[in-house]
Amino acid sequence: MSINFAGNTRVKTAVEKFISDNTIPHAILIEGDAGTGRYTLARHIAAAAVCGDDNAPCGNCRNCKLSLGGNHPDIIFVKPEEDKKNISVAQVRSLRADAFIKSHMGGKKVIIINPAERMNEQAQNALLKVLEEPPKNVIFILITENSAMMLETIISRCVLLSLSPPDFEEGMAYLKAATDFNAADISDALKASRCNIGLALNLLQSGNATDTRATDFAELLITGGSAYELLKITVPLEKNRVKCGEFITNLKAQISERIHARVKQNLAVDTLIRYYDIISDAEPQLITNINLSLFLSALVCKLCANK
Repeated sequence: MSINFAGNTRVKTAVEKFISDNTIPHAILIEGDAGTGRYTLARHIAAAAVCGDDNAPCGNCRNCKLSLGGNHPDIIFVKPEEDKKNISVAQVRSLRADAFIKSHMGGKKVIIINPAERMNEQAQNALLKVLEEPPKNVIFILITENSAMMLETIISRCVLLSLSPPDFEEGMAYLKAATDFNAADISDALKASRCNIGLALNLLQSGNATDTRATDFAELLITGGSAYELLKITVPLEKNRVKCGEFITNLKAQISERIHARVKQNLAVDTLIRYYDIISDAEPQLITNINLSLFLSALVCKLCANK
Protein backbone atom coordinates (compact mmCIF):
# COMPACT_ATOMS: atom_id res chain seq x y z
CA MET A 1 0.00 0.00 0.00
CA SER A 2 1.36 3.40 -0.94
CA ILE A 3 1.00 6.51 1.19
CA ASN A 4 -2.14 8.27 0.05
CA PHE A 5 -1.58 12.02 0.20
CA ALA A 6 -0.41 14.75 -2.15
CA GLY A 7 3.03 16.29 -2.38
CA ASN A 8 5.74 15.83 0.28
CA THR A 9 7.79 13.54 -1.97
CA ARG A 10 10.87 13.61 0.27
CA VAL A 11 8.88 12.60 3.33
CA LYS A 12 7.11 9.78 1.48
CA THR A 13 10.43 8.51 0.11
CA ALA A 14 12.03 8.55 3.57
CA VAL A 15 9.04 6.76 5.14
CA GLU A 16 8.87 4.13 2.41
CA LYS A 17 12.59 3.44 2.86
CA PHE A 18 12.53 2.91 6.62
CA ILE A 19 9.44 0.73 6.25
CA SER A 20 11.01 -1.43 3.52
CA ASP A 21 14.28 -1.63 5.50
CA ASN A 22 12.32 -2.57 8.66
CA THR A 23 13.97 0.34 10.49
CA ILE A 24 10.95 2.37 11.61
CA PRO A 25 12.29 4.80 14.26
CA HIS A 26 11.10 4.29 17.85
CA ALA A 27 9.92 7.92 18.02
CA ILE A 28 8.50 9.99 15.16
CA LEU A 29 7.22 13.56 15.27
CA ILE A 30 4.89 14.44 12.38
CA GLU A 31 4.52 18.19 11.93
CA GLY A 32 2.13 20.05 9.65
CA ASP A 33 -1.12 21.96 9.39
CA ALA A 34 -4.40 20.12 9.74
CA GLY A 35 -5.31 18.88 6.27
CA THR A 36 -1.76 18.14 5.09
CA GLY A 37 -1.97 14.39 5.76
CA ARG A 38 -0.47 14.12 9.25
CA TYR A 39 -3.02 11.61 10.52
CA THR A 40 -2.98 9.66 7.24
CA LEU A 41 0.80 9.34 7.48
CA ALA A 42 0.67 8.29 11.14
CA ARG A 43 -1.92 5.60 10.38
CA HIS A 44 0.16 4.34 7.43
CA ILE A 45 3.31 4.01 9.55
CA ALA A 46 1.33 2.32 12.33
CA ALA A 47 -0.21 -0.16 9.88
CA ALA A 48 3.22 -0.95 8.44
CA ALA A 49 4.64 -1.48 11.94
CA VAL A 50 2.06 -4.09 12.93
CA CYS A 51 1.79 -5.78 9.51
CA GLY A 52 3.37 -9.22 9.27
CA ASP A 53 3.98 -9.10 5.52
CA ASP A 54 7.29 -8.34 3.79
CA ASN A 55 5.51 -5.69 1.70
CA ALA A 56 4.11 -3.77 4.66
CA PRO A 57 1.49 -2.52 4.97
CA CYS A 58 0.00 -5.21 2.72
CA GLY A 59 -3.62 -4.21 3.37
CA ASN A 60 -4.77 -7.85 3.37
CA CYS A 61 -3.51 -9.51 6.54
CA ARG A 62 -5.49 -9.54 9.78
CA ASN A 63 -3.27 -6.87 11.33
CA CYS A 64 -3.78 -4.53 8.38
CA LYS A 65 -7.54 -5.05 8.33
CA LEU A 66 -7.74 -4.31 12.05
CA SER A 67 -5.55 -1.20 11.73
CA LEU A 68 -7.44 0.11 8.69
CA GLY A 69 -10.68 -0.36 10.61
CA GLY A 70 -9.28 1.54 13.59
CA ASN A 71 -9.61 -1.53 15.81
CA HIS A 72 -6.08 -2.87 16.19
CA PRO A 73 -5.40 -3.58 19.89
CA ASP A 74 -1.72 -2.66 19.56
CA ILE A 75 -2.31 0.76 17.98
CA ILE A 76 -3.15 3.09 20.85
CA PHE A 77 -4.48 6.61 20.32
CA VAL A 78 -3.92 9.24 23.00
CA LYS A 79 -5.82 12.54 22.92
CA PRO A 80 -7.25 14.97 25.50
CA GLU A 81 -9.96 13.35 27.58
CA GLU A 82 -13.54 14.44 26.94
CA ASP A 83 -14.19 18.04 28.02
CA LYS A 84 -10.47 18.54 28.68
CA LYS A 85 -8.17 20.93 26.83
CA ASN A 86 -4.86 19.15 27.42
CA ILE A 87 -3.38 15.67 27.53
CA SER A 88 -2.74 15.21 31.23
CA VAL A 89 0.35 13.98 33.06
CA ALA A 90 -1.77 11.07 34.32
CA GLN A 91 -2.54 10.04 30.73
CA VAL A 92 1.16 10.15 29.82
CA ARG A 93 2.11 8.09 32.87
CA SER A 94 -0.58 5.57 31.96
CA LEU A 95 0.64 5.23 28.36
CA ARG A 96 4.21 4.97 29.67
CA ALA A 97 3.20 2.02 31.82
CA ASP A 98 1.23 0.48 28.95
CA ALA A 99 4.29 0.70 26.71
CA PHE A 100 6.03 -1.93 28.83
CA ILE A 101 3.16 -4.42 28.55
CA LYS A 102 3.57 -7.09 25.87
CA SER A 103 1.59 -6.47 22.68
CA HIS A 104 -1.69 -8.34 22.20
CA MET A 105 -0.83 -9.66 18.73
CA GLY A 106 2.77 -10.55 19.49
CA GLY A 107 4.34 -7.89 17.26
CA LYS A 108 5.02 -4.19 17.61
CA LYS A 109 2.96 -1.74 19.60
CA VAL A 110 2.31 1.80 18.31
CA ILE A 111 1.27 4.75 20.49
CA ILE A 112 -0.08 7.76 18.57
CA ILE A 113 -0.33 11.05 20.50
CA ASN A 114 -2.48 13.69 18.82
CA PRO A 115 -2.28 16.65 19.23
CA ALA A 116 1.10 16.35 20.93
CA GLU A 117 1.31 20.09 21.62
CA ARG A 118 -1.59 19.61 24.04
CA MET A 119 0.85 18.04 26.50
CA ASN A 120 2.09 20.70 28.91
CA GLU A 121 5.74 20.83 29.96
CA GLN A 122 5.21 18.43 32.86
CA ALA A 123 3.46 15.89 30.63
CA GLN A 124 6.15 16.19 27.94
CA ASN A 125 8.84 15.60 30.55
CA ALA A 126 6.97 12.51 31.71
CA LEU A 127 6.98 11.25 28.11
CA LEU A 128 10.66 12.09 27.73
CA LYS A 129 11.60 9.40 30.24
CA VAL A 130 10.22 6.62 28.06
CA LEU A 131 11.59 8.15 24.84
CA GLU A 132 15.07 8.14 26.35
CA GLU A 133 14.86 4.43 27.18
CA PRO A 134 12.14 3.06 24.90
CA PRO A 135 10.79 -0.47 25.40
CA LYS A 136 11.60 -2.94 22.63
CA ASN A 137 9.09 -3.12 19.77
CA VAL A 138 7.26 0.07 20.81
CA ILE A 139 6.89 3.01 18.41
CA PHE A 140 5.74 6.46 19.48
CA ILE A 141 4.19 8.74 16.86
CA LEU A 142 3.54 12.34 17.90
CA ILE A 143 1.37 14.57 15.72
CA THR A 144 1.61 18.35 16.01
CA GLU A 145 0.75 21.43 14.01
CA ASN A 146 3.99 23.10 15.04
CA SER A 147 7.08 21.46 16.51
CA ALA A 148 8.02 24.84 18.02
CA MET A 149 5.34 24.11 20.63
CA MET A 150 7.24 20.99 21.76
CA LEU A 151 10.20 20.78 24.13
CA GLU A 152 13.58 20.65 22.40
CA THR A 153 14.40 17.53 24.39
CA ILE A 154 11.38 15.77 22.90
CA ILE A 155 12.19 16.92 19.35
CA SER A 156 15.81 15.76 19.67
CA ARG A 157 14.68 12.20 20.41
CA CYS A 158 12.29 11.98 17.47
CA VAL A 159 12.66 11.69 13.72
CA LEU A 160 10.93 14.84 12.47
CA LEU A 161 8.68 14.54 9.42
CA SER A 162 7.46 17.97 8.29
CA LEU A 163 4.48 18.08 5.94
CA SER A 164 3.38 21.01 3.83
CA PRO A 165 0.65 21.62 1.25
CA PRO A 166 1.52 20.44 -2.27
CA ASP A 167 1.99 22.88 -5.10
CA PHE A 168 -1.09 23.81 -7.11
CA GLU A 169 -0.55 21.33 -9.96
CA GLU A 170 0.04 18.42 -7.56
CA GLY A 171 -3.09 19.38 -5.65
CA MET A 172 -5.15 19.55 -8.84
CA ALA A 173 -3.91 16.14 -9.99
CA TYR A 174 -4.56 14.55 -6.61
CA LEU A 175 -8.11 15.90 -6.19
CA LYS A 176 -9.07 15.15 -9.79
CA ALA A 177 -8.03 11.52 -9.26
CA ALA A 178 -9.56 11.21 -5.79
CA THR A 179 -12.90 13.02 -6.27
CA ASP A 180 -15.68 13.59 -8.80
CA PHE A 181 -15.68 17.40 -8.48
CA ASN A 182 -15.13 19.44 -11.62
CA ALA A 183 -11.81 21.13 -12.33
CA ALA A 184 -13.12 24.68 -11.80
CA ASP A 185 -14.44 23.91 -8.30
CA ILE A 186 -11.24 22.08 -7.38
CA SER A 187 -9.20 25.05 -8.56
CA ASP A 188 -11.30 27.47 -6.48
CA ALA A 189 -11.03 25.25 -3.40
CA LEU A 190 -7.26 24.94 -3.70
CA LYS A 191 -6.85 28.68 -4.09
CA ALA A 192 -9.10 29.39 -1.10
CA SER A 193 -7.28 26.84 1.07
CA ARG A 194 -3.78 27.72 -0.14
CA CYS A 195 -3.45 24.19 -1.55
CA ASN A 196 -4.24 22.51 1.76
CA ILE A 197 -5.86 19.27 0.56
CA GLY A 198 -7.90 18.61 3.69
CA LEU A 199 -9.32 22.11 3.79
CA ALA A 200 -9.95 22.05 0.05
CA LEU A 201 -11.94 18.84 0.43
CA ASN A 202 -13.97 20.39 3.24
CA LEU A 203 -14.77 23.37 1.05
CA LEU A 204 -15.74 21.18 -1.89
CA GLN A 205 -17.94 18.91 0.21
CA SER A 206 -19.65 21.83 1.91
CA GLY A 207 -20.20 23.66 -1.38
CA ASN A 208 -18.10 26.63 -0.23
CA ALA A 209 -15.12 26.27 -2.54
CA THR A 210 -14.84 30.03 -3.03
CA ASP A 211 -15.21 30.90 0.67
CA THR A 212 -12.12 32.97 1.51
CA ARG A 213 -13.34 34.39 4.84
CA ALA A 214 -10.71 32.65 6.97
CA THR A 215 -7.91 33.74 4.64
CA ASP A 216 -9.19 37.32 4.53
CA PHE A 217 -9.68 37.43 8.32
CA ALA A 218 -6.18 36.09 9.04
CA GLU A 219 -4.57 38.55 6.64
CA LEU A 220 -6.50 41.48 8.08
CA LEU A 221 -5.75 40.45 11.66
CA ILE A 222 -2.01 40.18 11.02
CA THR A 223 -1.82 43.45 9.09
CA GLY A 224 -3.53 45.44 11.84
CA GLY A 225 -7.17 45.50 10.76
CA SER A 226 -9.65 47.00 13.19
CA ALA A 227 -12.22 45.07 15.22
CA TYR A 228 -14.94 46.58 13.04
CA GLU A 229 -13.29 45.34 9.84
CA LEU A 230 -12.83 41.86 11.31
CA LEU A 231 -16.43 41.68 12.52
CA LYS A 232 -17.69 42.59 9.04
CA ILE A 233 -16.14 39.35 7.79
CA THR A 234 -17.80 37.25 10.50
CA VAL A 235 -21.33 38.72 10.32
CA PRO A 236 -22.57 36.17 7.70
CA LEU A 237 -21.54 33.34 10.06
CA GLU A 238 -23.76 34.41 12.95
CA LYS A 239 -26.75 32.36 11.75
CA ASN A 240 -24.97 29.16 10.72
CA ARG A 241 -23.17 27.05 13.34
CA VAL A 242 -21.74 24.64 10.75
CA LYS A 243 -20.19 27.40 8.66
CA CYS A 244 -18.94 29.11 11.80
CA GLY A 245 -17.21 25.86 12.81
CA GLU A 246 -15.64 25.54 9.36
CA PHE A 247 -14.46 29.15 9.59
CA ILE A 248 -12.74 28.51 12.93
CA THR A 249 -11.07 25.34 11.63
CA ASN A 250 -9.84 27.13 8.53
CA LEU A 251 -8.72 30.16 10.55
CA LYS A 252 -6.58 27.96 12.80
CA ALA A 253 -4.97 26.46 9.71
CA GLN A 254 -4.28 29.91 8.27
CA ILE A 255 -2.61 31.11 11.48
CA SER A 256 -0.65 27.86 11.80
CA GLU A 257 0.61 28.22 8.23
CA ARG A 258 1.90 31.70 9.00
CA ILE A 259 3.62 30.44 12.16
CA HIS A 260 5.45 27.85 10.06
CA ALA A 261 6.46 30.46 7.49
CA ARG A 262 7.90 32.81 10.11
CA VAL A 263 9.72 30.02 11.99
CA LYS A 264 11.45 29.06 8.73
CA GLN A 265 12.52 32.69 8.30
CA ASN A 266 13.66 32.98 11.95
CA LEU A 267 11.06 35.68 12.62
CA ALA A 268 9.17 36.29 15.87
CA VAL A 269 6.01 34.19 16.20
CA ASP A 270 4.85 35.04 19.75
CA THR A 271 1.84 37.08 18.61
CA LEU A 272 0.75 34.45 16.10
CA ILE A 273 0.98 31.72 18.74
CA ARG A 274 -1.19 33.84 21.04
CA TYR A 275 -3.74 34.18 18.21
CA TYR A 276 -3.67 30.42 17.66
CA ASP A 277 -4.18 29.69 21.37
CA ILE A 278 -7.07 32.19 21.63
CA ILE A 279 -8.84 30.58 18.66
CA SER A 280 -8.19 27.06 19.96
CA ASP A 281 -9.49 27.96 23.42
CA ALA A 282 -12.65 29.45 21.94
CA GLU A 283 -13.38 26.55 19.56
CA PRO A 284 -14.93 24.13 22.13
CA GLN A 285 -17.67 26.68 22.86
CA LEU A 286 -19.19 25.90 19.47
CA ILE A 287 -20.47 22.55 20.73
CA THR A 288 -22.56 24.43 23.31
CA ASN A 289 -25.61 26.61 22.68
CA ILE A 290 -23.57 29.80 22.79
CA ASN A 291 -24.94 32.72 20.82
CA LEU A 292 -22.80 32.91 17.67
CA SER A 293 -22.88 36.69 17.52
CA LEU A 294 -21.54 36.93 21.08
CA PHE A 295 -19.03 34.15 20.38
CA LEU A 296 -17.57 35.87 17.33
CA SER A 297 -17.60 39.32 18.96
CA ALA A 298 -15.75 38.00 22.01
CA LEU A 299 -13.23 36.20 19.80
CA VAL A 300 -12.50 39.34 17.78
CA CYS A 301 -12.13 41.41 20.96
CA LYS A 302 -9.64 38.94 22.46
CA LEU A 303 -7.63 38.77 19.26
CA CYS A 304 -7.47 42.55 18.96
CA ALA A 305 -6.47 42.89 22.62
CA ASN A 306 -3.45 40.65 21.98
CA LYS A 307 -1.94 42.43 18.99
